[in-house]
Amino acid sequence: MKYFYEMLFLDKPFDGLEWEDFFDKFSNLQGYMRFWKLFICVKDQEISFYLSSNYKLNAQISGILNVFFKEADLSFNNYFKENAIYLRSEEDFFTFYYKCLRKGRNPMLFEFSFNSTIRSYHKCYFYYEEKGYTCRSFLRFVSFSKFISFSKNTYFQFKKIPKYINIPKQYSKFSWKEENAICEIFSFPCSNGLHYLHLDDYDFFKHSLILGSSGSGKSKFLCLFLESVLKTKKKYKVFMIDPHASLEKDLGGFDGVKVIDFQDKSSGIDLFTFTNNILVNCESYLSLFQGLLKDQYNSKMERVLRFSFFLLLEASCFTFLNFRKILVDSF
Repeated sequence: MKYFYEMLFLDKPFDGLEWEDFFDKFSNLQGYMRFWKLFICVKDQEISFYLSSNYKLNAQISGILNVFFKEADLSFNNYFKENAIYLRSEEDFFTFYYKCLRKGRNPMLFEFSFNSTIRSYHKCYFYYEEKGYTCRSFLRFVSFSKFISFSKNTYFQFKKIPKYINIPKQYSKFSWKEENAICEIFSFPCSNGLHYLHLDDYDFFKHSLILGSSGSGKSKFLCLFLESVLKTKKKYKVFMIDPHASLEKDLGGFDGVKVIDFQDKSSGIDLFTFTNNILVNCESYLSLFQGLLKDQYNSKMERVLRFSFFLLLEASCFTFLNFRKILVDSF
């Protein structure tokens, strides 16, 4: 079975003899009499590198610096015809590329096969588009390291490793076990493949921030996370403020969940009932309204609110519905 990986460089790709050193180290990794391939893809003036391996690779390989290996799915159309192309000794990648364009060939991909024992390329195929067909040619040249030397490049860009969230400090909390996980994590460049996070492996009760663009799944993640919390054996109490009511349909159907939207008496709640001290509860309500009303809050309004709160609390009938009545209606 072959595994395909994209090579992502920190700065710039290998050049000349650096490639020879890489071929030697990577061939050692593949084992005796094993074949592996290197692919150079050209698209929209951007060059990217892929390789096939006989074994699964880590994102970083000991002894091979400045490059990461990311799992990839490399595929291309079946070729239509074959022929052989021989390169002159002075031709490198860019000279050959522009020569193909002048002849009406649009280069797509170079495929190099290597033998891990003899440490050199076994054969090379060149894929290109010509007159609407995908063609493949056998490519023969004198110096491999000279052909893929990119030191003279002034036109092409190389795909570099993008920025990822720095997760090494939390990496030890991730698991390969998918069952009962609350979220799935793509842990590259720490490693290849998917990892999973379980509720008991992380202290979610510290301050946490969930970021993502519109439609990326923030609300869905919150619903799945809270569902996992409610299903756990531990008894948690969760209070969620949802100003846009975007989670009401997803969370309202869970057992033991009460949706508070203040539409009627049954969907309201009594705040600050943690003490029987009426004065303390009254001051708590005043602080709440002072924060809500801001500049509109004044001493006259405070006296009206204080009297209303005290009256309702003393009668043990405080609800926001009764509070509204005492201000604008009559009992």
